[in-house]
Amino acid sequence: MGAQVEDTEQARKKQEKNKQRTRVMLFLAVAYAANNGGVGTLTGTGPNLVFKGMIGTLFGSQTPVNFASWMLFAMPTVLVNLILCWLWLQIYFIGMPWRKSAINFGKKDAIKNLLVKKYQDLGPMTFQQMAVLGHFIVLILLWFFREPRFMPGWGDLFLEETTDLCGNVKYSQIVDDATSSMFIVFFLFIFPSELLFWPFTSWKDSRSSKSLLDWPYVQKRFPWGVAILFGGGFALASASKKSGLSDWVGNELKVLDSLPNWAMVVVICVLVGIITEITSNVATANILLPVLAEVGHATGTNPLYLMIPATVTCSYAFMLPVATPPNAIAHEASGMKTSQMMKVGFVMNIVCITINMVAINTYGVTMFGLDKYPEWANASRITSSSQC
Repeated sequence: MGAQVEDTEQARKKQEKNKQRTRVMLFLAVAYAANNGGVGTLTGTGPNLVFKGMIGTLFGSQTPVNFASWMLFAMPTVLVNLILCWLWLQIYFIGMPWRKSAINFGKKDAIKNLLVKKYQDLGPMTFQQMAVLGHFIVLILLWFFREPRFMPGWGDLFLEETTDLCGNVKYSQIVDDATSSMFIVFFLFIFPSELLFWPFTSWKDSRSSKSLLDWPYVQKRFPWGVAILFGGGFALASASKKSGLSDWVGNELKVLDSLPNWAMVVVICVLVGIITEITSNVATANILLPVLAEVGHATGTNPLYLMIPATVTCSYAFMLPVATPPNAIAHEASGMKTSQMMKVGFVMNIVCITINMVAINTYGVTMFGLDKYPEWANASRITSSSQC
């Protein structure tokens, strides 16, 4: 009788352990997918937004990076990283995919019924939800087709002629991705949230409707601290450029010219990966990207060759709860140990940085012209130094 009770207790403990492993695995899958998926677009993560603003501040609008080109570069790495993330979590928590797992996920029909019930509880889409979705789709299209590279974009309708100090005439777009964003935000402030007016209702019953977005809601929910953090970084980069600090940093970093370019990128990615585990990834990008731009100038390397891998690596923080908000949420909700997250995340860091290195040194070179020092970087130097 005692042996039977002991066996039952062991079985119960094993079942609880399997439940905990399943819980941790699912929460980590969501967190890691969020960290990886955000890299796919320029607006997906804070470091990407910092990067886009930083190259605009330092080099103007002539760089080859836009919403479309970034997606074409980053999406393949996102897909590969997601597949490798699934494979690693599968092996670590369950075992090889072709072997039978000891973890019981429960009855499939019960899981399916629960998901169907949750979906049905959402109800049909409301007019407000469809309107917001429509505005979001329009925003994505405006971002993508402003300067798609493979065809003329709508941004070419708004060109500005500029002449530098050497007399060279150039044409640049006076609109950027922020123009599309503000355009949609403006419409959200005036687009009705309900169809309470004629011709959608009778003239007699017509009345005004609230807009999809109003200022009190923005004032209450908008992350003003993040906006100030972004703006502070751009201001710091501009001040460094105009004060001559950037030139001094570049001269001091010329010693890195002895390293091969690929080795320099490896060192940068490893350092960024370590730093971003314990600091804000947005703050890390704000601090390091202007420095990397100067390293590129000092060593005659395309600045994008250093800045793009560093930006992407800022989002590859999988080891500690404080590294990213998804990590913190997953750690708190699953009840996992920090040591367990560090073990799983360490491998993910290595995998993602490796894929990042392969991407930037293969098709990234062709896509962004990373094999030579670009004219737009020289042009920014000419403008700032008053030399031809």
